[in-house]
Parts: sequence; C-alpha cells; structure tokens
Amino acid sequence: MTFHTGINSYPIDIAVADFNRDGCQDIAVVNQYSRNIGIFFGHGNGSFEIQKTFSTGHYYDPSHLVVGDFNSDTLIDIAVSYEKSDFINVMVGYSNGSVDSSTKFHIGTPFIEHQMLVSDFNDDHCLDIVFADAQKVHVFVGDGYGHFETQSVFLLEKGYIIPWLGIGDFNDDSYDDIIYMDKLNVFEGIFLNKCK
Repeated sequence: MTFHTGINSYPIDIAVADFNRDGCQDIAVVNQYSRNIGIFFGHGNGSFEIQKTFSTGHYYDPSHLVVGDFNSDTLIDIAVSYEKSDFINVMVGYSNGSVDSSTKFHIGTPFIEHQMLVSDFNDDHCLDIVFADAQKVHVFVGDGYGHFETQSVFLLEKGYIIPWLGIGDFNDDSYDDIIYMDKLNVFEGIFLNKCK
C-alpha cells in the first residue's frame, strides 16, 4: 500500500500510535519540506484515511518526532525537533487525534543530529526524551505535566558522531539503558541507567 504525504513534502520520520483513541493504530509522519505533521488515521483493517496535517511552524524544517503521553492526560502528544535549531516543540494531543498548542523547550545544544527516543529513565512514571548531538547524549527529563528539563548529559568519546541511539534494559535491573553507535560503525557504547 502507498500513502501519499503530498507533493514535495519529503517525509523524513515516522511513528505509530492510537492518536484518536478509537482502538486502531494510526501513522504520524514528519513532512520536512511541508513543515507539518501528517497523521493517517487507521480503521483497524489495514486501511487508512487520507492524511490530516498539523503545522510544525513556518521558520524551521522539522526533522524528527517522538510520541507519548507527556502531560498525563491519557492522550498522545508529539515532540518535534528541527534542522539546525536549539529547541524542540511539544504538540499537545486531543481526543479527536489532532495536535496543537506547541510549547518550545530549549535543549542547550546546537541541534539534534539524529533521532529522539522516549522512556521513563528516572522511574518517576513520567516520560523523558533522550537525544544526541555530536558530543553528548542528553536526557530531557519530563515532569508529567508537559514540561521538560535537561538534567543529565553524558560525554561521548572525542571525535565520534552518533547516527544511532537505542534503549533497552541491558543489565536486567528494570531500568532502560542507552546504547549508541558511531558513524563509522566501529565504536559503540552503553550508558547503564542507575536511576539516580
């Protein structure tokens, strides 16, 4: 099946969740050149509606997204990063599947080079966001009310550029750890989460 995101839209990142709470999985995509999020609402039988689009702003090209309930209202929200920018936007989700009311959070780094990931890294039952630039891995700690603060930064080996991040419980202690790999695929590292 082919789902159209629009002429010259340049879809660059994707996520799956039930945005409109109908029990069916939907697809959200970042359309970089269109500067919007497109959501294809699913019917549960493999078919989807034509995408509905929601603006990510008019001044920066969106690059990555992650989804989760960031403000504890049981609805799916979307966090978006942008090309060559020092902030992310958290777009609040509504029960009809729409997203709006972006809140900007500065990330304290020139820009997010690659993907973002979501987990509860400090075991406070609130979702956090992890991302990397060329020198550091950052954890953007959520408070469960839709706000984030950079509290943990892990320095990388000098000269490495991180194209890939992953999360998983690598030491079986029930806390998600962070794994990363360098651009040339000759170096990888794991940050073990001590939940402190």
